[in-house]
Amino acid sequence: MPSEEQNSQANVQNLILENVPEIIYFVEVNGDSARGVVKFVSPSVEEIVGYTRDEFIKNAALWISIIHPGDVHAVQRQTEEMFAKKTRVSRRYRLRHKVTGEYICIEDRLSLVIDGNGRTTGYVGVAREAEREFGEIEQRFKAQFDGFPLPTYTWKIQGEQIVLVGYNVAASRVMGQYVQQLLGRSAREIYPGMPDILEDFGRCLSTKGAIHRERAHRFRSSGDVREMAVDYVFVPPDIIMVHTEDITERKQAEQELQKLSRVVQQTADIVFITDRNGLIEYVNPAFEKTTGYMREEVMGKT
Repeated sequence: MPSEEQNSQANVQNLILENVPEIIYFVEVNGDSARGVVKFVSPSVEEIVGYTRDEFIKNAALWISIIHPGDVHAVQRQTEEMFAKKTRVSRRYRLRHKVTGEYICIEDRLSLVIDGNGRTTGYVGVAREAEREFGEIEQRFKAQFDGFPLPTYTWKIQGEQIVLVGYNVAASRVMGQYVQQLLGRSAREIYPGMPDILEDFGRCLSTKGAIHRERAHRFRSSGDVREMAVDYVFVPPDIIMVHTEDITERKQAEQELQKLSRVVQQTADIVFITDRNGLIEYVNPAFEKTTGYMREEVMGKT
């Protein structure tokens, strides 16, 4: 039987767990990290997300079901990383409140529970609501982010990987549902066999600056090849924002102008261009050959 001292210590521990403002929880895995069973949740969970501790214990899938769809893949991958590397992880994501339906920004830290035989039996999490001020700033930023007309993607440096963690409305219009499948994946997974893109990410990170690239890109979702302008911008401490713009039509227009320029340069007919005041701005070689006047002699004259 437990001694009086042991009972006293247990009572103190329970008192602490019942009254801390953070959500403390324990998930038992029994060798299968993908099918954890919630064994304990502190009462503070109801104050933060509106669900009771019993609801989480009875429904092991409840927690993952109320995570914002845009955060699910990143959360799952970070949890898998904890089991694979046997290390602690910190996660940041949004949970939907039961009553209001609004999403609350949550920060949590996970630690593995390992028995005397070295077997992982589960993990302990300590979660708290992120600072409200930060959440309000984040909401304002998100509104601006979603309203930005160019497709924009948010990448986060996680250890040695650069992981896609967000995208705006313009990106979803271009990529469709396919972009949702990419959330939580690393740049190496998304762009295999494309070293130039990976090099741009690496250079942006190493210089902590901005990089501009123009390249042809084949979209996997449609198979279309488009000319794209891509800007990589490092945002301290660990974010890379990538803006993309379809410049296919602009490139085609530039090519047409180049063709027209060659025609004007090579034609035997006189071609000259004036401004609105009648001052000459351009003459072609045929003008010089026919009139005997060199370009420098007539530029800026009527």
